[in-house]
Amino acid sequence: MESQDWSLQEEFLGLIRQWHIIAALFLVGAAAGWLVGMILPGTYEARARLKVSFNSDAIYLTPDDYKNWQVEELEDLALSEPVLSKTLAELQSEGGSAWSDVSIDDLLRVAAPRWRNAGAWHLTATLQDADRAASLAETWRDVFQAEATEALEHAAAFNRLDRRLNELAREIGRADADIALLALFRTDFEEWDASISDDGAGGVHVARAAVLAERINRYPGLGIVIQNDFPGRDGPADTFQVWGAAVLDAVEDARKSKEEYRAGLLAHYRELEQEWLSEKAASAGLSVYLSVETPANASIQVERHYERGSLAIAGGPTAVLLWLTIQLILVAARRSDEASG
Repeated sequence: MESQDWSLQEEFLGLIRQWHIIAALFLVGAAAGWLVGMILPGTYEARARLKVSFNSDAIYLTPDDYKNWQVEELEDLALSEPVLSKTLAELQSEGGSAWSDVSIDDLLRVAAPRWRNAGAWHLTATLQDADRAASLAETWRDVFQAEATEALEHAAAFNRLDRRLNELAREIGRADADIALLALFRTDFEEWDASISDDGAGGVHVARAAVLAERINRYPGLGIVIQNDFPGRDGPADTFQVWGAAVLDAVEDARKSKEEYRAGLLAHYRELEQEWLSEKAASAGLSVYLSVETPANASIQVERHYERGSLAIAGGPTAVLLWLTIQLILVAARRSDEASG
């Protein structure tokens, strides 16, 4: 074969045709990877079980989305700095020097919550020492449950305050509407009073006064108390003016009373709002519809994990690729010798 007729593709295809060698090398490489996985030290995964419940009767437009969001908030709490720092402090207090050089970042690398949904949860710790893994998983679970229970208590308080604030907001809104209506009554009566003629009430003025009086009677909740009875239609103008002045005084007294009532509501709202903000922060974003508890007789489960499977899977292709590389290098060297000869 002339040099110009040589093709790397043909050489490669020729090697591929030796499938029996490739298959044998793949099996040898997989077996070697399996043996190496047996020799290398394995890791231990400790699992501490928890039960997470969600009240599915909670009324939301998208209850599943809300539930998933809440469970994710729970995972964030489990991996939060306060929970992990307390966990590490407990471990260092009980375990002595075994945990003295461990940091929160170290815990984040070996600790993970495992869950699919509300229901069975596992806080897992993966270490090369079985006892340390079990200790970490158990301590983490205890700290997390305590923190979650406290956060859920604050969530319940937050929920109560939230409902009360909504009620107060509605009451303040109603008070604002009443105050605006009283201001309108005052304006109407002032305009009516200014239009009365000194020569007599006049039919138009009497009719207008009757309309205004009827409007006031429609709103007994405004607190307007009129001491003077509505004057007779044929009475003199000053009789209506006295009655109108009494009405204005009653309207003004009711307005001041409503403004004082509104001011009291607003002060109470702002007071509760501070508590609301405090409880919101302490609730860690959790919902009153969640619950977290440790099942009865929930022991720590520890399993040893080997790297046999992954090393076996990697060993087979690695052996084949290594053989193909060597063969191609040998072919290249042979072609180089032929060219120089």
